[in-house]
Amino acid sequence: MGRPPKFDRETILDSAMRCFWQRGYAQTSVDDLVRATGLKRGSLYFHFTDKKTLFLAVLEHYKQTVVLGRRSHVDSAPNARTGIENFFVETLLSVEGASFYWGCLNTNTATQLGEVSEKEILTWIRNGIIAWEKYWETVVSRGIQDGSIYTKSAPKDVAIALVALTQGSNVILKSLNSPVASRRAIKIILEGILGESRNKALDLYTD
Repeated sequence: MGRPPKFDRETILDSAMRCFWQRGYAQTSVDDLVRATGLKRGSLYFHFTDKKTLFLAVLEHYKQTVVLGRRSHVDSAPNARTGIENFFVETLLSVEGASFYWGCLNTNTATQLGEVSEKEILTWIRNGIIAWEKYWETVVSRGIQDGSIYTKSAPKDVAIALVALTQGSNVILKSLNSPVASRRAIKIILEGILGESRNKALDLYTD
């Protein structure tokens, strides 16, 4: 008898993440996950107990592999203002040439909260939004100190505006699949809260 296939948690989570990402939590069935991961139903339950537990593991996987990667574009920039702009430019570039934009897994789930009853998932999404607010507040405070951001608003208020822009741009990109419309919206809102920009990368998409 041959050995059973080795359980590769990261590969399984990546496959499950793409399945949830594309279909949404409520619309993803266990059969969908079995097909996506290649696991048998019994093996999936053995390793993850149920769909909710797997989804929570996927959300953490998404944070580690996608969210923190996107934040690296901010943290590695020469100043906070450029970092913020780079974050949104990378979002726009991710759509270029794509036939369909999946959006942000967290944003998608947040817009589908009416279909989700599990308290743990609701708490995760809300805590994730709070974490983004705190992150952007730190970045904005750094920008005020390094002189790249000029604002009369409190860093916390600017941070909330950036969270709203992040969530909104993902919804626009997914629903309209239009990088041009999203670029315009992002540029206008960024300049409204951070001042006029000289970042030509925000002008990548033109008529």
